[in-house]
Amino acid sequence: DPGYIDNIQSGVDDVNEARVSGGHLSARWSPSTAFALKLGALYQTDKTRGVSYAVLEPGFADLQQAFLPRTGGLNREFAATSATATATLGSVELTSVTGYNVNRLTATIDNTLNLAPLTILAFPTENTIETDSYKTRKLTQEVRLLTRLGERLEWLAGGFYTHESSPSVSRYIPVDEES
Repeated sequence: DPGYIDNIQSGVDDVNEARVSGGHLSARWSPSTAFALKLGALYQTDKTRGVSYAVLEPGFADLQQAFLPRTGGLNREFAATSATATATLGSVELTSVTGYNVNRLTATIDNTLNLAPLTILAFPTENTIETDSYKTRKLTQEVRLLTRLGERLEWLAGGFYTHESSPSVSRYIPVDEES
């Protein structure tokens, strides 16, 4: 995605340019009419050099901003895998759905506007860069049993399990630079 916002403080034009790439694979295996297995995988990355914010204040032209150098960048990575198995066991249909996802994000922002009064108390600058990073891992499992009780009625029972881990880290860094 092409950028269109210029950062007049860092001198970077088209700072909100983004590069997105990824892919999806899916496969199905049916060795018999009583069993099928479907596997899927999705992967995507997203990288930007700066945020899509324009400043609407005196001294700024259209589509301009003024954030500290090396801020506004975002790196995101997402991966999802899944497996769905269905089996017919007599008059009962068993379905198992398993998924595993990983989502990573790293962002760097100029947080001077919010933190300058605190930063200046401890450091000889008011400029503050915030870096945030997290990685979420999630596993899900669902199992269902289905049986038909005539033409218009069916019985369904199942269970669901999920486990998620989302550690995150935020750092606040005072910096001298303004350009």
